[in-house]
Amino acid sequence: MIFYCIVLAILSIIFITTFHYKQSEYIHISRKDHPLRFLYGTAFFIQDISDRIFKKNGIMSERERRTSEKLSMLYTEINPIMLLKLHKAKHYTTSLLIIYFVAFIGIILTIPNTNSESKITSLDRPTNGEEASSYELNVEINGETTDIVLEIESKAYTLEEVLSYFDSHLASIESTLIGDNPSLYEITDNLNFISNFENIDISWQVENYDYINIKGEIIMENIPSEGATTNIYANLKYGGHSATITFPIFIQKETLKPSLQEEIMSEINKNNDPHSSTITLPDSINGNTIYFSDKAPNNDSKYFF
Repeated sequence: MIFYCIVLAILSIIFITTFHYKQSEYIHISRKDHPLRFLYGTAFFIQDISDRIFKKNGIMSERERRTSEKLSMLYTEINPIMLLKLHKAKHYTTSLLIIYFVAFIGIILTIPNTNSESKITSLDRPTNGEEASSYELNVEINGETTDIVLEIESKAYTLEEVLSYFDSHLASIESTLIGDNPSLYEITDNLNFISNFENIDISWQVENYDYINIKGEIIMENIPSEGATTNIYANLKYGGHSATITFPIFIQKETLKPSLQEEIMSEINKNNDPHSSTITLPDSINGNTIYFSDKAPNNDSKYFF
């Protein structure tokens, strides 16, 4: 827009300041043949400036000479030099007017429409399960303006969209649920009953509260020695829809590892005759080499195996 304004301002100044330039030389010519005669002052001024810069001793170029000769054949009553000046003036004024109107139209098209820029035609809904958004707006109706606050609810999702969203996060919810356990079928530690995951609200139910309490803790004393199979139910809510996911799990009975002393006594009892007066100590436990020594202070007596 600034460029167009500069061009328009320069042309306007030139038109105004040169309007009467050498008017006596062209005022008598026919308006029918020269409809832009009123701007010939500017055209004559530009010609004189151009001639002073580019012409030597005012001599016409070959092209100008030929043009002057052709014009003289049409207008015998006018001086050939003047015919050439009028011919150039017609082209100059046409070009200047075209530039003038292009600059004017450019300004019109680039003037910012303040009303359209400030006018609001749409609002964004909250997404991804976010809470409602508040918009403070100016409303103009019947010439009166007032302030209002609009509460826009979160975007509603179709059931298919919600089920797809559940499905894309199911593996992550399962991984969070089992925590430190190797898998759903190797549960030996407490479960992680989270209440929210990626804007999905989650509530949990268990099939057998004798095995798992409402906190997800395993009640190991109630687990049979062979382990127990049960189900965990996750109630998922998102975007105004809900679904229940079932996680079948297997809880393994937690067994205590026997102590080293218990393992040694087991090996002794297994490999010795109870009627014998001596016993042979094992030389390995669970594939690991073992040797025994006396705890007496002098440490003289040792037994190696």
